[in-house]
Amino acid sequence: MKRHPYILCSLVFFTSIAAKKALPLDNDYIKEFEAPEWIRRELDKHIALSKNGRLSNFCDKTSGYYVWSCDFLPGYLIKRTVDRIPGREKIHRCIQEKNLTCLTVPKKYYYHIPGKGRELTNENYLVIAEKVKGTTDPFMINLEEVKQICTLIESTGFLDFHGKNILRDTDNKIAILDTENRLVYAKSAGTGYGLKRIFYLKKFNFNTAFTPDALKYIFDRIKISTRVYNDVYNRILTVLEKQPRPLAWDYISYFKGLYPEHQPDN
Repeated sequence: MKRHPYILCSLVFFTSIAAKKALPLDNDYIKEFEAPEWIRRELDKHIALSKNGRLSNFCDKTSGYYVWSCDFLPGYLIKRTVDRIPGREKIHRCIQEKNLTCLTVPKKYYYHIPGKGRELTNENYLVIAEKVKGTTDPFMINLEEVKQICTLIESTGFLDFHGKNILRDTDNKIAILDTENRLVYAKSAGTGYGLKRIFYLKKFNFNTAFTPDALKYIFDRIKISTRVYNDVYNRILTVLEKQPRPLAWDYISYFKGLYPEHQPDN
């Protein structure tokens, strides 16, 4: 496409106004995750640094924040925010170590912008991510998948499990797309918020999003993992009450039954 140079110069322009703080990672780490040679060659060939670059020049912007695709990089997406790769590696290690066979996370690489410094900052590097083939349409999540999702959240402190950040790939695995390191905290940071984020799958109908035993398991893990304050309890209950009825079982009564201290009669 003739406008590709403008796409790339606009992305370079935007990264120049992004946060400039360097990640504390050495050159060996950057080298380990350097984009394949053919990708670097294609980007080097098409990139054009321009002070006049603007976001309006992006003609291939995909859904999501600061994510672009170009037809000269088939199967890949161009992203900003260099901490996506450390976050991706935390998730990947957890999947391997805990044998979370229902989950996957796409590979991501660094691309150094020509003419920029070598510190690992958003100003100097782009992130190239594998494009996952699959569906983001509502799909049923079963008990084993929910157990593995909860294990991931409880082991890494991952905070961003929601409808726009997952899809079911062609291998029938749940792929986690967004992996900024700020969204993958140490376990000591607590897991309650990450677990509750599962209930913010607003695009999902709970009748078709979870099997009943999977939904009960999430309720139970939230009860075990976090103290639910009144405002949080009410927020979760509000999400549940907006769901189409009925299910094969009364999930609202089940959730309320876990927290008798929040009921009016107590």
